[in-house]
Amino acid sequence: MKKRTIMDGIQYLFIFLASAISIISLVVIIVFVLRKGLSHVSWDFLTNSFSPSDPNSGILPMLVGTLYTVGVTLLIATPISICSALYLHEYAKANKITEVIRFAIDGLASVPSIVYGLFGFSLFVTILQPFTNGYSILSGSLTLSIMILPVLIKTIEETLKTIPNELREASYALGASKVQTIFKVILPTSLNGIISAIILAIGRIVSESAPLLLTAGMVYYMPEGIFSSSRTLTTHLYYLASEGVSDEQRAQAFATATILILVIVALNLIVKLVARRIQKKVG
Repeated sequence: MKKRTIMDGIQYLFIFLASAISIISLVVIIVFVLRKGLSHVSWDFLTNSFSPSDPNSGILPMLVGTLYTVGVTLLIATPISICSALYLHEYAKANKITEVIRFAIDGLASVPSIVYGLFGFSLFVTILQPFTNGYSILSGSLTLSIMILPVLIKTIEETLKTIPNELREASYALGASKVQTIFKVILPTSLNGIISAIILAIGRIVSESAPLLLTAGMVYYMPEGIFSSSRTLTTHLYYLASEGVSDEQRAQAFATATILILVIVALNLIVKLVARRIQKKVG
């Protein structure tokens, strides 16, 4: 009994230390970036266009390009991932085909992002150039959609596995069809898991730079639509960090990183607020 108590205490200590290291690391990074960049953030910085010759120029085109990219990518990837997860868990039988599909999904999740960028450049920028206009937000979003599909599918499928079979059986007992059960019972019940998957996807979309460098380009002008080439905040931060030889450019890089963090937080809050409203209507 005493030995078991000691082992439990050691396990608790390791779990506590791992959690503390994770939280402290996150806090240190955020505080460091905010301390370096927050003082350089101003209204002009947010609303002015960028100019390489002006170290005090703004990031409005990159901010708009980021929002475009996130929105279009989620519009493409979210419905596909939800339908794929529903098929794998609700319709597909456990056989060799589903094993191959799940193996492929796991494999795609581990592919480096630069490989997705090269694929997107070859397909969307080059082959499908008449439809995507080459280097464009649409090409970048299509590439990112393929890249985040494995994460979305796996996360949503794991959420579907947590739904008790009793809920499905109760729905069928009341005379509901398979489709009605999915839309009236399964999807509303798994909404929190789907929102968590979308939040993870937003973080992945906003943080990527390599695929967008090869598909969306590095144009720093205000995008006119999804067929325009554009920078995101991440690719702009890469540009500033690689060119940042002056104190003004370094300050602008930290200010851009600060806005990037705030944009991620804001998008996550918006997604959660929308989810709550949907849950209220469904409930």
